[in-house]
This record gives sequence, structure tokens and C-alpha cells, in this order.
Amino acid sequence: MSVNIDRLITQNKFKEAIALIEQNLQLNPLCAHSYRCLAQCLNKLKYTHQAIQTYERCIELEPHNVDIHIELANLYLEVKDASSAYSILFDATKRAPDNINVTNGLINVLSKLSPQIFIPEIQEGIIHCLNSKSANVSVLGWLCGNQLKLSPELKSPVLISNAKHSQLLLSYLSTVINTDLELEQRLIQLREQLLKALIGGCQDTDTLKLACAMCLQCFHNEYVFHISELELTQLIDYQTKAFRNLTELATYLLTLCMYEQPSIQLTPIIESLLVSEYSDLFEDIAKKLFHEPLKEKQLRSSIETKTSISNTVSQLVKSQYEQNPYPRWQVNNQVNATKLFRTEHNVNKPQLAVLIAGCGTGFEPVELALLDNSLDITAMDLSVSSLAYGKRKALEHQLTNIRFVQGDILNVHELNISFDVILCTGVLHHMESPEIGFESLTKCLSPNGIFQFALYSEMARQPVVYAQDLIKREGLFPCLADIKQLRQQVINAPKNSELFKLQYSDDFYSVSGCRDLCFNYVEHRFDLLKIDQMMSRHGITFTGLSNVPNQVFNAFKEQYPEIGSERDFKNWHQFEQMHSGVFSGMYHVSAFKRSNH
Repeated sequence: MSVNIDRLITQNKFKEAIALIEQNLQLNPLCAHSYRCLAQCLNKLKYTHQAIQTYERCIELEPHNVDIHIELANLYLEVKDASSAYSILFDATKRAPDNINVTNGLINVLSKLSPQIFIPEIQEGIIHCLNSKSANVSVLGWLCGNQLKLSPELKSPVLISNAKHSQLLLSYLSTVINTDLELEQRLIQLREQLLKALIGGCQDTDTLKLACAMCLQCFHNEYVFHISELELTQLIDYQTKAFRNLTELATYLLTLCMYEQPSIQLTPIIESLLVSEYSDLFEDIAKKLFHEPLKEKQLRSSIETKTSISNTVSQLVKSQYEQNPYPRWQVNNQVNATKLFRTEHNVNKPQLAVLIAGCGTGFEPVELALLDNSLDITAMDLSVSSLAYGKRKALEHQLTNIRFVQGDILNVHELNISFDVILCTGVLHHMESPEIGFESLTKCLSPNGIFQFALYSEMARQPVVYAQDLIKREGLFPCLADIKQLRQQVINAPKNSELFKLQYSDDFYSVSGCRDLCFNYVEHRFDLLKIDQMMSRHGITFTGLSNVPNQVFNAFKEQYPEIGSERDFKNWHQFEQMHSGVFSGMYHVSAFKRSNH
């Protein structure tokens, strides 16, 4: 009977399935699977309240089946009850703490919360997610920052004696780059206090743990925090002293790593600490600040150069990302395997050839390889530093279907590969001629091949344009000191100014991010009509915009309710004219190459 029920559900015959399920429950009233099928059918028939009650009964019968928890939580989200969804999934984390689907579900629920007060009940769930080794928790940045600012441990003025007891703060500093300006100011105060305490000989374990977490935060944001003259003086005076034992060496290393990336030459010190009573304390610092950069340095020689790089602008862009690889991502979601990019034209191909043109530090190719291990991925970039970062991350995930190569989009034909899929996110607009780069990619795309690319919006990019004009007027260079100087001007700008709006970009909160945001050597901006014209000239057909937030898409469909309206560039262009900030994260265009071109 169970097979028949599953078949009816697959065929969308929900009422017939319910009749069979009720018969089954009469024979076996404690069958959790029957209740689960019944809940699924009730949900499909829009009997939401009954579906929720049925799922709850199912969990009573089979409490350790976390997949049922996930389905019920999703149903609660559909009825806008995030609180109940959180409770269900948090209970599931207790039963299956290492289940990535449960953790991802909890992250999804938490990311939808916008509390205006400190909520102690969600702290443990947030900490569970932050401490996960295989989930991307960057979407929790806003919620974490919000809760930390409201927490009693981090109220202003910030004190070590309070902050060191916050497990949320420790997890946050260690895993997520802070993207909140007010919280940044408190963290700067806290770092200054930690420096004073360490120089004063503090050996309190909780204070040392907090200092370690601060080291990780500052390393991840590439030491973007402002440093006062007093701190500089204290650091210089302290670091000229002789250190006589491991305790003093540990304190020295913590003070250094809170303010600058340590030299690889200090590796013997960290190795000696790892075999001492400080081993647990310095484990993460050793991994992130020493072992991983050393691994990337070793991997550089394994990156093959597959095309020539002769264009002057390409060489300038290459130098930027050699110095500041971007983005410095930490964790990519471990997700269930699926088949990507399958269409009627390639469904019978056992393996699709995919090019990530301008892959940066490898987030996109690693994400795709985790989703679909049948893809044959070529990840190409100008910067060997970025490619080494990506290759290290791919090795961590034991991925074998990514080939990292150095090359220029202008000479991509030198790869001698016809690709089924080409992805090019945020790259073309930094080329001397974006259209020449666009044409170069289309020439190595198979007929009916998928082309996804992202470009800056002229309208949404105006705060950055204002900053770029300021950079030119003041003669700022893309170096650490000048990047920090620009940030201070943004922080001190009038709150109603275009410049102040930059603080709402996550990229503002790291050195490589801020450089990528404002200090590019070349930048072109577009509107959707220009993109449409460029695509038409090269035989590329628009199929839609991706990465559009649900609320934006819903607003669009209210204005353009016709079936297929989202596949018309003119509609989206008109929509943007009325909602100027909707594409601040770039236009993400999905398209394909016409077979007759």
C-alpha cells in the first residue's frame, strides 16, 4: 500500500492518496510514514493547519527523523511563523547536531528574523550554526551583529570583563566578518583593551580566548580596523622587548596577530606553542594565519598558465588580485547532490564542460562541484594568488572535478575547449572593453550553451561612483593606509550622503572587499537596455535575471503580472527606473547561445 501512496503523491493525486493513507492508519495507527504522507498531501491541498497538526503527530511517533522536522519547519515558514520553525529545527539539532540539512534549515530560519530586542532564546541556535564546519553562515552576519549590539555583554562602553563571557561573541569573531559599523567601533574599543591587558601580563584564560577570537576576526577582515596612535606606540614599545619563555611568546603573538598578518618566519613560534599548554588556544590561529597561507604559497607552482596575458588592463587587474585576493570566503555549504544546467539540448551528455571565467578565490567553482560532481569545471583567473586560495579550498573538500588555470578572457580561445556552460560573475566590467571580452566568451560557447554573467548597474552603483571621484580628487592609492583613509571618510560622512551609503555594503568591511568595491583600475557600468543590445549583437538570448530577492521579484510581478514578463529586458529596465537600488548586487543575467549563431 505504501508504494501505491507514494505513486499517487508523485502523480499529484492527493485526495486519492489520502483515502489510502486513512485505510492504512486504521490498520496501523502508529505508522509515522503514513502521517508524514498525509501531512504532505494536506499541505499540497492547502489544508495548512491540519498539515501542521499531522506533522506534529508524526514527530511524536518518530522524534529522531530530522527530515520530518525540516518539512514541518518549512511549513511554519510558509505561514510566516519563524518562531515555531526555529523551535522545531533547534530541537532537531539536539537530535542530529552534525546533520548539515538541519543546520542549513536553521540558518535559513534565523536569517529571516529581524528582532529589535535581545532574544536569549535564539543565542544557542546561532552559536550552533556559527560553530558548524560545513555551513555557510555569512547570511547570519546581520542577525549576529544585531544581537551582539543588544546583548548585555557588549553594551557600550565595552568592557573585557563582560565581553569575555559571551560565547556568541567568541563564535562570531572567529567565523564571520563583522559588517556592522556600530559594532565595528565597539570591537575596536575591545581590541584596544585587550592590547592593554596582554601587555600588562594578563593570563586569564577567558581573556586569552577572546584575544584569539579577535586575532581571527582581524585576519579575516585583513586588518581593516582603525588603529590609534596610542596603540601603535604601545605595540612598538612592547615588540622591542625580549621574550624569555612560552608565556611571553604567547602574549607577544596574540598582540601581533590582532594588528597585522604575522610573517611565515614566525612559524617556529606557533609550532612550539602547539606542543605546549597553549595548544588548544592557538589551534585555530595556527591553521588560519600560518598553515593555510603556507599551503597556498606551496600550491602556486601547481597552477598552470593556459593563455597569454598581454593586455595592459588585464595586467593591472591581475596585480590587484595578486595583492588582495577576493573574496576571502571561509565555508561553502555542503549540500545534497543534484544535476545542474541540464536542458533538452544537453540532457544526454554524461558530463558538461563548464568555464568559470574570472573565478577569483574559487567560491563559485567549489559550490558547483559540491552540487554536481559530474561537471567538468575549468576555473580560470588572472591571479595566481586567488587561484591558489581556491585550489586549497577545493582540496579541503576533496573535489577532483575542478581544474584551476591562469588565463585571460581575451585569449580564452587558447584553451581549445568548447564549453556547454560559461559563468562570468562581476568580471567583464573591469576589462578594457567588456564587449570584446563578452564576444571572446561567446565564441567558445557551444550552440545552445548556457551563459550566465553579472554586470554593474549604472543606477545602483552611484554611491561607489561618488567614492571613486573622491579617490581621484584626493589622490588615494589602493594601499592599506589609503583604503583605511577612505573608510574613515565614509564613517564620518553625513548620514544622508551618497558616500555614507557605502557602509551598507558587506565589501566595506574588509580590505580586499573595500578595494574591490571602490579602487578598481577600470570600471564600466550598464543599464539593461545596453546589455540587451550587446547580447543581440552576439547571438545570445535572454532567459531571465537570477539572484533577484523574493520581495523584489514579487514587487515586479505585481507590476508586470503577465506570464513570461520576467523574460523581457524592457520590463526590468522600467522597473529599475522606479526602484533605483534593486540591483546594487549587480545584474545577474541568465541566457543561452542561439544555435544558428
